Amino acid sequence: MVETLSMRYFGAALVFVLGCGLLATCGGKDSELARRIRASELHPLGIGCEGSYYELADGKLLGFVDGKQLENFSPPATLSEVNGSAVIDFGTKPLFYRWILTPTPSPDIFRVASQLTTPLSENQQAYYRKANRKSPEEINAIWNSFEAFTLCPRK
Repeated sequence: MVETLSMRYFGAALVFVLGCGLLATCGGKDSELARRIRASELHPLGIGCEGSYYELADGKLLGFVDGKQLENFSPPATLSEVNGSAVIDFGTKPLFYRWILTPTPSPDIFRVASQLTTPLSENQQAYYRKANRKSPEEINAIWNSFEAFTLCPRK
């Protein structure tokens, strides 16, 4: 079978279009959803726009309590969009977490599903438990207990 130059360009264009449709950024431009997430504080559902929250800044996921930054998860934190949901990958190496934020009928409420994405050895589990006083699974369960985040404007 002879492959023509136009077939190659068509294939490359198709890969580009399909790939860009899955990501929050394509050609350096954020999707509307990615811009909203980056511009917002993520507050656990039920506390309104007060209290503890998370935000993405400078490629990092940051945690705040009483307006003070307490957590700085190891960079990089990545934000992508898959099937209309925002996906945030973050964590401490080699452990990584993934939050999948899915829109709800309420425009500022996003359901959250937290997942562990990297299996840990027994030694890594022991180190993580000693450093954080909780296992990765316990921390993941806490994040899943939030059920959703309220997107609030940054202060």
